[in-house]
Amino acid sequence: VFWAGDLNYRIDAERPEVEANISKAFGPPPAAKPAKILPAGGPGGPAEQGGIIGGRHGPPVPPVPPTPTRTIDPDGGVGGSFWGGSEAVLDLGALGWLAARDQLTKAREAGHVFRGFAEEPLCFRPTFKFAPGSNEYLVDGKMRVPAWCDRVLYKVHHGTVPLAYGSVLSEAVALGSDHRPVFAAFELSLVGAAGAKKNPKKP
Repeated sequence: VFWAGDLNYRIDAERPEVEANISKAFGPPPAAKPAKILPAGGPGGPAEQGGIIGGRHGPPVPPVPPTPTRTIDPDGGVGGSFWGGSEAVLDLGALGWLAARDQLTKAREAGHVFRGFAEEPLCFRPTFKFAPGSNEYLVDGKMRVPAWCDRVLYKVHHGTVPLAYGSVLSEAVALGSDHRPVFAAFELSLVGAAGAKKNPKKP
């Protein structure tokens, strides 16, 4: 079972502290890339990374995971290359400070929500709330605290290996929203039913 979406959990801290630790963990945000509309098919079509394809031109270009950063071992011996986000983590202490105050993580660890579900480490910048067309967090009257609102949780069988969990920050395809999209990838082991009939009769 995979559960993904804007779950709307926040970080329990004041905005100045959160922003300071985001800056320590990831450095300054990358500059936003200008939007580029690509034609459907042909040279520069949907396979080209980094453009916007929307409406009649087809679906958005999927993110390409960055270089693998670590090896995980989720099932006592089953490992795999893992992408931890679209940016390098500069300060693990600052990232840990943020993750320790994440409301969803605390609620799951207390057993209040998503019992039996797992989540890979939050190794990417909080995904909400960004200024329009920018990679800077929105400054307005409400001054919302940046947060990991957008998440992917999973409940899987033995042998499933997480391969990627990150966020698209600087791609122009993401700049039309005050959220930044997250992506996750898994390697699954599927076992068919031995001896199952192809066309079983109805009872």
